[in-house]
Amino acid sequence: MDEFPFDDDDVISIDPEYSGNQSRLLRTSWLKESVKRFLGSVASSWFGEGVPCEVLRVGGSWEKGRLRIRLEYIPDEPAPGTSDAGRSPNQ
Repeated sequence: MDEFPFDDDDVISIDPEYSGNQSRLLRTSWLKESVKRFLGSVASSWFGEGVPCEVLRVGGSWEKGRLRIRLEYIPDEPAPGTSDAGRSPNQ
């Protein structure tokens, strides 16, 4: 899961309603392992190049493509001297 934007020892404070383990503090290594357990051996595909799929849009036809999961941290207030405008998640 190379697309994970945190180090294993980083800690995230989150509302327990959304944490999945009723804890306010989550070590990012726990979050990574939880995602890996849920997705199994294909986790790196979901976070990397994506998995092949087909989408049927309402009123349309089947469309081939890939489905990918991204985890992105968006600070409420950008650090001084930085701008999020025009930046992609990978920058």
